[in-house]
Amino acid sequence: MPAATLTAFEPRKTPVQARAEVTVEAICEATIQVLLSHGADQLTTTRVAERAGVSVGTLYQYYPNKQSLLYAVMEEHLDRVATAVEAACEESCHKPLAEMIRHVVEEFVDVKMDRADISVALYQVAADVGGLGKTGWPADAEGRRGDASNRAGYGVATRQTCHRHDACSDVGRNALHAGGASGSNNGS
Repeated sequence: MPAATLTAFEPRKTPVQARAEVTVEAICEATIQVLLSHGADQLTTTRVAERAGVSVGTLYQYYPNKQSLLYAVMEEHLDRVATAVEAACEESCHKPLAEMIRHVVEEFVDVKMDRADISVALYQVAADVGGLGKTGWPADAEGRRGDASNRAGYGVATRQTCHRHDACSDVGRNALHAGGASGSNNGS
């Protein structure tokens, strides 16, 4: 992605004070709620700000545009999923392979189901922020053929899992692919 495009996705500022953090959390939660209630086509910064109970000016203090807001919400979700999977890899290291895979897949499913509404909402806009396209393929591969491991869990599976143990990384990635394969078209 060109540098100018990446800059468009970056937030303007990071909240420092506790009340600013609460405001940003409210904006992100409102984004999910608007996506679920109105759909991606009807998502506007005005509607999100109204739902969050803040002014549009406040929203724009943190996010210069709708794309940066969506990117931040997607990034937070994927970071939460990756953190859970990384922890599962760390906990499972040096255990039998079947146990490692079971634990990693269970953690992946648990974290996705903890707030399944977020996955459902973000799937609507994943193609707009570099995730899965409408067909369940990576947005940069729409219309091309590829194996399921290239499509399943794309946004999460491309991240490194356990940074300390090569075996954990391989198992984690494979488990993510397996865990995402069955749900790649339903908001993973």
